[in-house]
Amino acid sequence: MAKLTRALHEKLIETAKTGVFLSTVADACGVSEEWLKETVSMGLVSGAEGPAADFAREFLATEAGLEIEVMKSLKLAMAVDPRLGLQYLALRFPRKYGLKATETGTVSELRPSRLDEAQQTELMSRLLENPPPALVKILEDSGFKRGAEQQSLPAAPKLPKP
Repeated sequence: MAKLTRALHEKLIETAKTGVFLSTVADACGVSEEWLKETVSMGLVSGAEGPAADFAREFLATEAGLEIEVMKSLKLAMAVDPRLGLQYLALRFPRKYGLKATETGTVSELRPSRLDEAQQTELMSRLLENPPPALVKILEDSGFKRGAEQQSLPAAPKLPKP
């Protein structure tokens, strides 16, 4: 198993800056792709410090910087050939723009219909008629009282013990 030295750190970052795939970065630097993934992953663990954390942050920043540069170039190229924009959209958002797009709706479709409102009203009525224990607790914790006389909500039914 390889050790993350400063020299290896720098070689991995420089190789990643070329834009090659992760497996190629690993091969070019004499480490396995699995080792490289594990090293980055360990450096991203919450609270991680030291060389692995520094390397992971720099590696991610390198990839992000490369992506930004490619996007700048692509945006310029799209002005000349708009088909590149469509190809980008299909790759970046396949469910919306890909050949087998499934999310082709518009924002106006998000507006609730009368049926949606009726179903929501029915659901809320049923929940309030016979509220589950969790709902009773949430409502009571927020100070909700039911009815004009400010009566408390009905007692929650007891759940059987497993």
